[in-house]
Amino acid sequence: MIFCEVVYVNYINTFNDVSALKNTSDFFYINGDWRVDWPRMFPAAGTVFNYERLDGQPETIHSLGPTTEDVVFMVSQSTSILVFWAIFLNLIKLLQWIGKIS
Repeated sequence: MIFCEVVYVNYINTFNDVSALKNTSDFFYINGDWRVDWPRMFPAAGTVFNYERLDGQPETIHSLGPTTEDVVFMVSQSTSILVFWAIFLNLIKLLQWIGKIS
């Protein structure tokens, strides 16, 4: 799960599986309802996610954020899936979350 107010997301699926992006209310933004979307820009969670899927390249989903709601990356049930992602939180929100500032 990617929490609200994340300012950068870079998701890379290194296998041939198809991933999906949805919110916590189960509304799919990318690859939902048993369909695979064409790669393009998707407005979601108050930002824009760039979905890329090129032949011979890993599937990627990235955004500069910040997000305005929690989102969930779903990956197929493969037992050998390897997914990399980088998430950068707003520093003030991170410090509040860990209790360093109020």
